[in-house]
Amino acid sequence: MKGLNSKGQALLESLFALPFAITVVSSLFVGLLSLSSALLADHWTYQSALCLASQQPIAHCKRELKEQLQLLPFYKYEIQKMERQPRHAEVMILLAGPLMPRKIFSEKLRLPLQSQDFRGVL
Repeated sequence: MKGLNSKGQALLESLFALPFAITVVSSLFVGLLSLSSALLADHWTYQSALCLASQQPIAHCKRELKEQLQLLPFYKYEIQKMERQPRHAEVMILLAGPLMPRKIFSEKLRLPLQSQDFRGVL
């Protein structure tokens, strides 16, 4: 009888620990989602600025950026600025989602492009 009683106690302890474990796993998931979304948004902003700097049509660069931003689940975005001037190309987006209420990502590249304007691979 004693072995049966300890199994029941272990089950009961597991049931009490389950909500805590779910909370920890959910928090880790949301944190990783937020971090990776911020890194991707920053990289895509830079890529869009490069697209503009390479004399691609603005509509093409904007469409590519929208397609990439739509891949982020649970996030809303707004492309606030996408312009090419004779001396610079600039992209600015606003991203909002879990753990990141409102964050602006901005990239401005001088034209013509210099070698120091290029970043390494993500």
